[in-house]
Amino acid sequence: MSAQIRLITIADFTEETFNLPSSLNDERFNTSIDNAQNINLKPLIGEKMFSDFLLNVSDPKYIALLNGDTYADSDGDMIIFPGLRFALVNWTMSHYYPFAQQTVTSHSVVRKLDPRSEPIEGKEISRAVSSFLATGAAYWNDAKKYITTKKTDFPLYCFHASDKRTGPLIINSIGGND
Repeated sequence: MSAQIRLITIADFTEETFNLPSSLNDERFNTSIDNAQNINLKPLIGEKMFSDFLLNVSDPKYIALLNGDTYADSDGDMIIFPGLRFALVNWTMSHYYPFAQQTVTSHSVVRKLDPRSEPIEGKEISRAVSSFLATGAAYWNDAKKYITTKKTDFPLYCFHASDKRTGPLIINSIGGND
């Protein structure tokens, strides 16, 4: 099996989307990008469009879908579409964030600590993940309007694909009585 084609990279995490430290060098981050694409995006656009998107990512219609565009809606009003990239960034963070403090060793899963850091509590992580998922869903709604308006450009879009919430289970509490 070949490596996953990624629609976004760590370079897409900027002040405009979600600013990450430039020193972040964590292969788990790429796994989170893959999860966002496969778990969150693919069920929304359908397998055929998802595959076409990955195989033809340099096609101008997919560049506009990913990076944003200005288009006329059904009333002729000009709409500024920010791009699907914003949904993917947020969905990626929803996958990465809960595990960013953890390291798998040969003996167990441990939490990274140093004298100047304090681990984030489970409730805070849960709220952040819920926020990332909600923000990603809002950007997806913009993308869906764009795809629907430009349906002749996206004939592979599965208009009957599941629009139910996809992705990880939202956890309301982790641990004891936090």
